[in-house]
Amino acid sequence: MSHDGKNAFIRPCFAACALCVGIFVLHRFWTSQPCDHRNIDIRLRPIQRGGPAAAHQKQADGHSALFILYSWNYELLRTALQAYVAAGWGPHTIIIDNSSDRRLVDDHLVNELVREIIPTRPSGLSFSQLQNVIADIAMERNYTYYLWGHSDIAVMASNATALHSAEVLGCMERIMSQEPSWGLAFFAHEGVNCKDHLQATRTAMARDLQYDTFITVYFSDCDYYSRVLRDGWKLASYTDHCPGVDLKTFDLKQPLELPVDDYSSMEKLLKREEAKQDINRNAWKIEAWSRGEDAGWNNWEKSSLAYFKQKWNLSDDYNGFFCPDLEHHSQPWTTPDPHRPPRKEAPAPPWCTRSSMGTVQTMQDLIADIRA
Repeated sequence: MSHDGKNAFIRPCFAACALCVGIFVLHRFWTSQPCDHRNIDIRLRPIQRGGPAAAHQKQADGHSALFILYSWNYELLRTALQAYVAAGWGPHTIIIDNSSDRRLVDDHLVNELVREIIPTRPSGLSFSQLQNVIADIAMERNYTYYLWGHSDIAVMASNATALHSAEVLGCMERIMSQEPSWGLAFFAHEGVNCKDHLQATRTAMARDLQYDTFITVYFSDCDYYSRVLRDGWKLASYTDHCPGVDLKTFDLKQPLELPVDDYSSMEKLLKREEAKQDINRNAWKIEAWSRGEDAGWNNWEKSSLAYFKQKWNLSDDYNGFFCPDLEHHSQPWTTPDPHRPPRKEAPAPPWCTRSSMGTVQTMQDLIADIRA
């Protein structure tokens, strides 16, 4: 066969092979996509595309993040994520997966919506332990501050043309410039009830102030905020620093499909759902508990209350339904425990600086207090 004849034979074969390889690569690429994009809920698309959002997103990615703590009820989390993503929080969000099955780690849809998913080791950490986990992450990454948001809320901007994330991040710039001693900033807070939905923590403060891990969930915020104030830090509210901003947050009691493309309809739906009295506020969590978890958390809550009352020398009739004014209360652990013999070693440092480094009450004492 002549040289020209060989070329005439080889070229078509080479072209055919290249075409086959191309088809194979495209097939592998298409079929190996992490999820079927046809199943992605279109309601998860950002809908509030206003003004300074892009600038704040680039800035926040370097020195802050929004942490969401997830332990139970995947469907309710998906509802919350619809609102967070529509509000522009997706690129800022780190979810701490504290669930028993680590479902989020391999969930391609959720992974595409947020910046990062970090599983806890081990799972089933308490609220106070999780707060210390995110503080440690913020310190390791040198964040200036970090935000913490509930996994059972829906956030909305001031109006249909604003972006919730841009409003919060812009407001944080104001707070940092106007209040040099700020320690915590609240973006949905009912003061007397110590109820917060979205909160920013100054990382420099968190280096010295940790959550008390002997208090599991309830009362932990009251304890922490009081120690923040005692150490000279300020609690800031966005309403005092950002005039014209009217952020909205709503409690979620059950999974919903949110009409995120329609601001007015979404607000009406969330107000209607939040007002329902026939659904317990924590039903979404209780329903996900096993019998053992139910008993464990209920008893842990009782021991936390007994511990909290003794720590702050509160009266026996305090029931834990509200946050007491601890800023001007007696110093924690100033009253000696009559049931415990005096320590022979030197006393530990005051707990208002490092609350999780020691204990002054045995588990037997706690159980005795509960039974009493």
